[in-house]
Order: sequence, then structure tokens, then C-alpha cells
Amino acid sequence: MASGERLSFVELVEDDDHDARTPDARTRDAEAAPVRRWRRPATLVGAVVAVVVLALVVVQGVADARARGVDARVAALPGALADVGDSLEPLWTPDDAWWPTATSGGAAFGTTLASDGTTALVARDVDTGEERWSATVAPAVPGAPPTDARCVPPEGEGAPEPATMVCFATDAQSSTGSIDPDAASRPGTWSRLTVVDLRDGTVVAAHDLAEPALHAAVLRDVTALLRVDAQGYVEVTAVDPVSGEEAWRYRHPTVLPGARDDRWSYVTESAGHAVVQTPLQVLVLDPAGRLREDLRDAQTWAGPFLQASRDGRTLVVRAGRPDLEVLGDFAARQLDDGSLPGLEVSSTGGQVYGWDADTGEQRWQVQLDVGPIWSTLVVDGRVHLATRTGVAALSGRTGELLWSYDLAPGSTPSQLLTDGPHVLVEQVDPRGVDGSVLVVLDRRTGAHVRDLSMPTGLQGVIPFGHRLLAFAAEAVVLG
Repeated sequence: MASGERLSFVELVEDDDHDARTPDARTRDAEAAPVRRWRRPATLVGAVVAVVVLALVVVQGVADARARGVDARVAALPGALADVGDSLEPLWTPDDAWWPTATSGGAAFGTTLASDGTTALVARDVDTGEERWSATVAPAVPGAPPTDARCVPPEGEGAPEPATMVCFATDAQSSTGSIDPDAASRPGTWSRLTVVDLRDGTVVAAHDLAEPALHAAVLRDVTALLRVDAQGYVEVTAVDPVSGEEAWRYRHPTVLPGARDDRWSYVTESAGHAVVQTPLQVLVLDPAGRLREDLRDAQTWAGPFLQASRDGRTLVVRAGRPDLEVLGDFAARQLDDGSLPGLEVSSTGGQVYGWDADTGEQRWQVQLDVGPIWSTLVVDGRVHLATRTGVAALSGRTGELLWSYDLAPGSTPSQLLTDGPHVLVEQVDPRGVDGSVLVVLDRRTGAHVRDLSMPTGLQGVIPFGHRLLAFAAEAVVLG
């Protein structure tokens, strides 16, 4: 050691310990890296979750918007109801002298007999009962008692949202359906056809017929007029109600049993055909006036269609469509939104069948406790129908049972109705003690939404435009 140098204490530090206490840049980076490795996945997961949640919200929003759009479209269809809300209240009572036979554009149409002997077609607002317009469709006939005119839309009373009505009036006195053996009939001296525009009550055409008729049936393009001559032969003449020109004429070659008794002989429209009812026989004439021999035993109560038995199956005739063979009873429709084109439905023996409307091929079959199906709703790809115990919804494509709902035990379901988002069915107390209620179900799930009590004494509701018409001692419009 050199003289003059001073001794100093030196603390020895291990490299690892030194690095741990005083990290250099490399160490700092190395230590920070694991923290970043843990934070990056957490941030990424959070972002993914946010995107998924946002996507679900968007998807649900789109689905809800679609559902609302479907409901609004259905609610705007003929035969659908306005939102029934949380209660049913009487809106107005139709006059005894006026009875509606059709609705269109928010109005109801029926005839009324004036004190001067004329008959008018009167339009009333469905919501208020206020008169919109009145059109004379039959004059007073000197020396003849006043008589009503019957007005129906082309192709029958069930035509949705008709634009015109054809009115038939005659001074012939008929006692059709009377059980009074002394009920007198009187041959007519005149008959008139009048065509009325339902938008404003304009009389489009009016014709006095050269040959008075007893009854008339309004088909799509022509009006079929029934006469029974002095020998008892039935004759049907079809005329264009606007021009008055004759389109075709049919005269049955033999005298039909009981045809001379015009109390039981009349003509109606069904499935676009003219159906002549006589006491012991039914004649069905197609739109061109040809006799349908295969429909002599046709059931004519259905209106929109005819059906007749054929070798264990059912022949179904529909207006403007090919004839169809099905099993059991053909199903009538209260409303069809067009979402199941080419599908028809029938039922028999606890089975419901889906059929191709054009080829007659069976599409599906499902076991369900049903009788004849008086009313179906075809909405958004589903078939809603009344069962013996309540309501069921089937997939229109496969027949799969999607949901069912049972009414109170002993109840007999009425026809099904819809306001768009709901299916509605009347539940009548079989004991006749409690009042009738309108059961409101979610159309998509069948879940019970609420019951609407009917005003006291009312039961038996039918669609009346977008309102309901209920019956008791008198008819009442509900809303």
C-alpha cells in the first residue's frame, strides 16, 4: 500500500441482488411484460363481450321491429280487429229497421224500408253508427205492399272489403222458409237490380227486369235470377248487373219435387256457384250456368266453398280454384295473411291435415282433438284453430303443434279472432251463470294475456269491420 493513501470501506453487492434493487432498462421491460400479457386478454374479452351484447341488442331490435311490422300488417287486413284494449264497452246499437250484410272501409251497409214505401241502402260508420250516405235501391210500387231489397257484394256476403253491392228487389211475395201452411205467395209483376258504389253511395246502374224473378244470387260477374214457372219448372237466368245483358240461362228438364211451393225454392251463392235449393233437391250451377251433377248432395252452409262426399273422401269446390279432394271436413278461414300460399286444411277423427291447394297432395298430418273446424287464422306461417277444448297453433309447413291453450272445462270455443299480436276466443259459461268473456292470448306463444268481460247479457261475438258485434235481446257493437 502506498504511503499517504487512505483506507475506505467497500460494500460488496451481488449482481442479482443489485439488479433486483436497481433494475436497469432491460429488467424494467422484462418485469413489465408479464403485466401486459395479463392485461391484453382481459381487454380483448371485454371488447368481445361488448360487441356480442351490442349484436344481440341489434338482433333483438330487428326481431322486435319485424314482429311489430307483421302485427301491423295483420291488423290492417279485412277480418282483423282493432286493439281491444283492457275492456269492452258498448259503442252503439243498430236500428231494428236496418241490418248490415257487409262492411268495408270502416262502414257497414244494410237496407232500410222508408215510410213512403221506398227501400234504401244505408252506410253507417262502424265506430259511431252515424249515417254516411243513403241510396234508393227500390221504388214504391203502387198497389203493392212495401217490400225489402236484399243487397250483397259480388260473390256473396263474405267478400272482403267489397267496392260495390248488388241489390235485388221485387214485388213478388215469397214465404221462403215459412212453416205456416196458410202463408200466401204472390207472383211478381216487376223486379229490379241496382248496383251501388260503396265509397259514396253512387248508383252505378239500375235495371227493371223484363221477366220478374223470385230470388237472386250475386256471383262474381253476373247475378243469377230464379224463377219457377206455372208448370213448376225451375229456371235460372244470369245477367250482367251493370249492363243488364243476359249471360246464360238454365232450365231444368224435369219438375223438381216441391218446386211449385216457392216457400222452399230459392237461389244462393256459394263458392262462386249458383245453388238452387228446392224442398227435396239441390242444384248447383257453375259460373257458366252448367249443372254440376257431382254436387247434387253438396253441403252449402259453408259459403266460401262447397263440399260433397266422394268415395270416402270430400270433394271441395272453391271460387276460382281447381276442385280439391281431402279427408274429412274442409276448414273455413276467418283471416289469411297470405303467408302460407297453396295450403288448405281439413280435419276428421281427431286428425288435422294439410293439403297442397293445387295438386291435392297431402303435406302433413297431426293428431289433435278437433271436430269440424269452423274457423282458422292463417298468420305469419302458422295455422291457428279451435280445438274441442280451446285453441292450438300449428306450423303451416310441417303441422307441428307449436302451442295449445285450454279454456275453462265445459266451454265450447267460438270462432277465432285476431287484432295482430293476439288471438282472441270467446269463452261462454256452459252453466249459463257467469257472463261470457273474451280470452286474449299471445299469438306467438299462446300465453294467456288477459280476460275481457262482456257487458252483462251479451254473448256470441262476430267480427263487425274492425269491431265486434255481440248479441242478446238486441245486437250491440263493442269496442
